[in-house]
Amino acid sequence: MPHDCVAIYVQQNNRLKAAYVQGENSRLFSSLEIPLGQGLSGWVLENNKPIVNGNPGVEPGYLNDAAKFTTLCSALAMPLRPPGGMRGVLALYALEKESFSKDQLEIILSIETVFATAVENTLHCRQANVISESLAGVC
Repeated sequence: MPHDCVAIYVQQNNRLKAAYVQGENSRLFSSLEIPLGQGLSGWVLENNKPIVNGNPGVEPGYLNDAAKFTTLCSALAMPLRPPGGMRGVLALYALEKESFSKDQLEIILSIETVFATAVENTLHCRQANVISESLAGVC
């Protein structure tokens, strides 16, 4: 699916934090901590509903900082709800307005469970590697 930036946000307590970001403005999106219910991604998770062609500029964390801004103009975001319990949001961002279609949303929703499970498994593997490396340093 064409996009200029992709972000996977994972819920940690009452906030969404970036677990993976790649593409245009990735440094900006990597630094965000989005309160649940706020901004585009916070709304998607809290309401458990996707958004097509939302405004990336409403993500909190840089709205009140003139030094931070995004050149991205549209977003397709969907909640991630794997069976294991992790909660998060997949957000695709694009430079052009109205970049995403309802057909694209349907495609991405059709793989939501498989994708969400893969993200959850990857995060568990990352955590296991960190623990294993910490233990190796102790022994």
